[in-house]
Amino acid sequence: MIKVLITGIDREPYLGGIETYIYNTVMRMDKNIFDIYFLGYKDAKPCYYKELTEAGFHFIFITERKKNYMAYHIELNELFKKNGFDILHSNLNSLSCITPINIALKYGCRVIVHSHNSGCLQSKKSILLHRINYYRLPRKKIKMIGVSDVAGKWMFGDKSDYIVLNNGVDTERFKYSEGKRKAIKCECGITPKTILHVGAFREQKNHRRIISIFSDYLKNHGDTVLLLAGEGPLKPEIQQLVKKEGLEENVMFLGNRVDIDYIMSAADVLILPSFYEGFPIVLIEAQSSGLPCVISDVITDEALITDLCQKVDLDASNDRWSSAIDNAFALRPDRQQYSEMVNTYGFGIKRQTNAIEKIYMESLE
Repeated sequence: MIKVLITGIDREPYLGGIETYIYNTVMRMDKNIFDIYFLGYKDAKPCYYKELTEAGFHFIFITERKKNYMAYHIELNELFKKNGFDILHSNLNSLSCITPINIALKYGCRVIVHSHNSGCLQSKKSILLHRINYYRLPRKKIKMIGVSDVAGKWMFGDKSDYIVLNNGVDTERFKYSEGKRKAIKCECGITPKTILHVGAFREQKNHRRIISIFSDYLKNHGDTVLLLAGEGPLKPEIQQLVKKEGLEENVMFLGNRVDIDYIMSAADVLILPSFYEGFPIVLIEAQSSGLPCVISDVITDEALITDLCQKVDLDASNDRWSSAIDNAFALRPDRQQYSEMVNTYGFGIKRQTNAIEKIYMESLE
């Protein structure tokens, strides 16, 4: 069997696009060929831990780099020295830490570096480390993947030999369902028009702007509810902002949900004013659900695969965003047809899984 170590799964409750991508992919991989392990950190429960362990996958826990870098470095060396991994699949939002990549190469492990983002709004230290490691990354010794062309260029450079592999979703699961819509509307007590955002509460997702846009929109559309699905370090700040703006009755914090397909069926419009995105899985899920989307102009056109998406300049006024939201509400598409459309265009999860399995096999040739 081919022994693979996958990195990139964050701790609970910080569930994001990388975690969703990894989970969706490995759950469909051939377990007779691939023996999958995940890297976790001591004293931290990884996202999807229960689901992945029950499915027969393995976690290996080491000391977190931020707590004790020396212990982290020593334990990584021992990990690759003793376990005989064939492949390291490193899923990254930035190059702030490439230590596992270098150590894996030292022990003869084949390395795949997978870029999932197209920018960085982390700490100044992380940004500096990304810039340094951008030049230190051993490009000739690794296989490089970008979830989009912009993600590949950002992490590896314009002239790098990277593969573009767009994220895929379970299109059948996200197909619009009137039954799912009624279930969530009943659970949450939602009767008016519904705007949805799905994403971790981090700077990248621009939650402050979401609240600003919604606050202005609500002045002329008092029958509208905003649903915010996700967790993250900025959530308390956004909750305080909602309270300060007097929006408590119209904003619902849903936390992390395993039924995002239900939530999308219940919603009428998705809003995504991100500062940057590699290739947002949530946008493909939304289009599979036939959900009209209002998104920032920085999002790659590679993710716009239907007629449901409207781009708005990130710096445009709230009035311009509100107008786009009104246009989205007015679309009223035949939502059930879009899951098959997304699948036909090659964004189904089966295609993604087959592509990764092929990359794994080719990396060992």
